[in-house]
Amino acid sequence: MNGPHDLGGQHGMGPIAPERNEPIFHAEWEKRALGITLSCGAFGAWTLDESRHARESLAPATYLSASYYEIWTRALETLLKRHGFVTQAELDAGHMLDKGREPKRVLTADMVAGVLAKGGPCDRPVEAPPRFAAGDSVRTKNFNPESHTRLPRYARARTGMVEAVQGSFVFPDDNAHGKGENPQWLYMVVFDAGEIWGEGARTRRLPSPSMPGRAILNTLRSTPALPRSPLLASAELPKSREGDPVFAEPWQVVAFAMTVRLHEQGVFSWSEWAEALSAELYKPGRRADGTDYYDCWVAALSRLVTELSIASGPELEALVGSWQRAAEATPHGTPIALANDPLR
Repeated sequence: MNGPHDLGGQHGMGPIAPERNEPIFHAEWEKRALGITLSCGAFGAWTLDESRHARESLAPATYLSASYYEIWTRALETLLKRHGFVTQAELDAGHMLDKGREPKRVLTADMVAGVLAKGGPCDRPVEAPPRFAAGDSVRTKNFNPESHTRLPRYARARTGMVEAVQGSFVFPDDNAHGKGENPQWLYMVVFDAGEIWGEGARTRRLPSPSMPGRAILNTLRSTPALPRSPLLASAELPKSREGDPVFAEPWQVVAFAMTVRLHEQGVFSWSEWAEALSAELYKPGRRADGTDYYDCWVAALSRLVTELSIASGPELEALVGSWQRAAEATPHGTPIALANDPLR
């Protein structure tokens, strides 16, 4: 649907100004807003996709003037009224006036940890084989539905390339409106920035199998200077036209920052790092387009910390497994933390 939430590529909305060191919550009431929304979702009366559509359906003036969790609470009011749990009169009064609908289930305090750890997996089996395969050229639909869709306006009627088939999942466009889960194959499609934003759009495309739909990379506002080394002469950091390092995904920024920090603490010298990185960069089997640059970076960092006895190989493998389980157990939209690993 063409709602106020779909701002990609829209003009006149002002610059994006990320908040440095942004806290998870800006006020105590936001914690309650999140808790109440998740608790009401446990009623089993609506799906995650219907709740998203409820937020998207808010009037533009309301949506654009509200904070993130205000949007959540206003949409929750819509859902509670729609499904018979409250009335507008009760919302106005601030307390119950009549006995409303009984929920299918109630989330009690002792259930919270287990429910959050379990998450809400949306993968479903599909009998038919995938229609497309990696390498296929595809073109998105040019439509303006009144119903829910996960296809943003700026990506409609655009041609891209299928980079991977991710599996089969619930189809949000149907599930948001009570039409059933109707599982479909999910494809990672990569678009050229010029195709999305027009001729002259700046991009340095570094495809990655873990970030669907990405076309433009992020640039650090400030980066520590890396000393020059002959070993790095032909293995420069991926950079923008302005000469700033660019990153396709947040984990690449973290890997970069960890390396700089370990050097600052005296764990290894730049010459040691250059040798370790070059050894990975010049291994046979690297991708011709250099899109595995930061994979090599992480491999080099892992090898260094094990060789220098900062951590053992089994410890690193255990940590990787812990993060993977934590990611799988973390609800959508919630920051991933190791504490979410059910085995930790």
